[in-house]
Amino acid sequence: MNIKPFLKIFFLPFLFVGCTGIPEGLRPVTGFEAGRYLGTWYEIARLDHSFERNLTNVTAQYSAGEGDQVLVLNRGFDKEKGKWQEVEGIARFIGDKTVGSLKVSFFGPFWGGYHVIALDKEGYRYSMVSGPSRSYLWILSREKRLDEKILADLVGKAKEWGFETEKLIFVAHDSASNDLPILRSWSGDYPVSQLNRLPENQRTTPAGYLGTSAAFGAVWQAFKPGEEVPEVDFSKHLVLFSRNATFYNRTSIAKVTLKDGVADFLAIETRSSMPIEDKVGMAMAVIPREGVKAIIQAGGGGIPVAP
Repeated sequence: MNIKPFLKIFFLPFLFVGCTGIPEGLRPVTGFEAGRYLGTWYEIARLDHSFERNLTNVTAQYSAGEGDQVLVLNRGFDKEKGKWQEVEGIARFIGDKTVGSLKVSFFGPFWGGYHVIALDKEGYRYSMVSGPSRSYLWILSREKRLDEKILADLVGKAKEWGFETEKLIFVAHDSASNDLPILRSWSGDYPVSQLNRLPENQRTTPAGYLGTSAAFGAVWQAFKPGEEVPEVDFSKHLVLFSRNATFYNRTSIAKVTLKDGVADFLAIETRSSMPIEDKVGMAMAVIPREGVKAIIQAGGGGIPVAP
């Protein structure tokens, strides 16, 4: 995976902390469902640290990686430097996968604790995360704004649990931003022999979309054989897909931006020179359908979206 230069500053404290434990007296949530936690989260509030200083519009994108790994893409806009910064990493469960305790690495063997200490278990709409000490706290939401009452309740809990909530920074998300949320996402291998299951006009393209339950179900059966087809309301959502076209690589959909009705999305791939033989790496992501008239992958051509 191509680690950006921003790694040197964007999660540097974790490289020195090197601790995956949860602060004394705190408990991670149980009944955790990793698949529902994947997708885009907006950072609503955080305790200040140099690795996020001056950053606005901060998001965390989680997608399924190889085995039990979770791929991580953190992104934010540095208002002092006037440019976007991002870093890629991986996360793994520390123990039981139904417990919200993970370790995250953005560089080699260095790991930091990521502990979900509060979660909307019904809708997975908001989350509160602690690092390895009470100096690290994040409040996350699926939307750019979190209901004031919910936010107040989370801040109140954090205060009770010993965090210095008076030092929280509330993160700005510019209303002009047109990033689309990734509601669910999956990555894995797809057999070359089953590419004919893709929509007819998208069988030779490295990217496309699935706009009906029938199309999604047919592709899913080849993508995740034996697994139940996830429920997607296609009256409100679309499923984007990205696949290898030249070499076999693991891939994930990291970001989707809507402009003038065109959903432009960025896919991240590992780098290898392995030829495509019997399989390709594929990623799929669920996005809102409203306002999307066409899709395009960075550097590729556009595909109209059927109404």
